[in-house]
Amino acid sequence: TGGGVLWPYTTEVATDNALVSVTLDGVHFDGSPETVIVQPNIPVKETSTISRMPSGAGINDPALAGSTTEFVVTPKDAWMNGIDWSSEGWLSVHNRPTISDTLDIRCRQLIPRGPVTAELMCNNADIHATADNTYTISAQATVAGQYQVSVSIDGDIIGSPTGMVIVHGELDPSNCQAEGQGLIG
Repeated sequence: TGGGVLWPYTTEVATDNALVSVTLDGVHFDGSPETVIVQPNIPVKETSTISRMPSGAGINDPALAGSTTEFVVTPKDAWMNGIDWSSEGWLSVHNRPTISDTLDIRCRQLIPRGPVTAELMCNNADIHATADNTYTISAQATVAGQYQVSVSIDGDIIGSPTGMVIVHGELDPSNCQAEGQGLIG
């Protein structure tokens, strides 16, 4: 087209100031060198991660019923570049996939009941942006038990599914009932 040459190039690092030089026999063409902005690509499951907060908390560290348990999700593209879904981020500005369209977040408790397993969903599982292209999932459950928190991008990301153990909160005697034969007398 117009005597020009199209030369596709893939870079592995997102940066604000990549320098592209086009030379012939060591002489720059008009407009060369040119500064370009290289943005991250869409996130992939192979490089994105989830971990429990605070750092080092294990899946068996209990949380009280009704409290919030947090997990950090770090979505990255195939070249390990962090993804910025903020309103100023490249993905948002260019109408690329949104965080809610890309990440499938599930928080549930699997309860065996004979030959069937029932599923109890968490009361709440929200995601919000934090610093450095990380996102926090805040999960809350009010029924004691072992829960599974899964985050997937076309399949589970590294560290998913992870879990949380919910234990009963402080007992309130005004909400307790005692029943049965042993109480008569």
